[in-house]
Amino acid sequence: MSALHWFAIRVTYSRELAFKSFLDEAHIENFIPMRYVYAERNGQRMRRLVPAVHNLVFVRASREQMDELDKRNIGYEVCPGVSSFCGAASALNLEYTLPNVSQSVIITRMAGRTPVPDKESIRSFAAHKATMVVFLSTGLLEELSKELIAGGQVQVNGEVCIMRGKKIRPGDKVTLAGNTVSVVEG
Repeated sequence: MSALHWFAIRVTYSRELAFKSFLDEAHIENFIPMRYVYAERNGQRMRRLVPAVHNLVFVRASREQMDELDKRNIGYEVCPGVSSFCGAASALNLEYTLPNVSQSVIITRMAGRTPVPDKESIRSFAAHKATMVVFLSTGLLEELSKELIAGGQVQVNGEVCIMRGKKIRPGDKVTLAGNTVSVVEG
């Protein structure tokens, strides 16, 4: 089986929850950003959990798994350019830019098996003190912290960090650039 990749998939007619159920049964990792909506019914305030972005499902699958969906005539459309970090912000009801804090977002990753040019290192990006979204780096937290600090990013703003990795699970506490942050489901 080939490597797993995240896909932003559009389904039609608000079938994202049905598509999620199918993916869960097939043991294909997926994520739908959800939010609560409030309505009044019969004089009572009701709270309901609904998709934050209609018709959008994030799926982590191999090319072979996606081909299997095609063979079964399961309709979907891959949305190029929609990243999982957008779904994460939506799910947590967070913004990446805030007045007087940061108006820029840097999306990057640590150098690992695939090198990163020096001009795009964590250290050089940290010097901007912009909001950073760092992918593919849960196995490199100590090095990530050192690079953030070396670049001048001595504070990790916020208390939430979304991570996926073999050794990191929701509820864990991790230290980034000297700051302890909570890991939430992402």
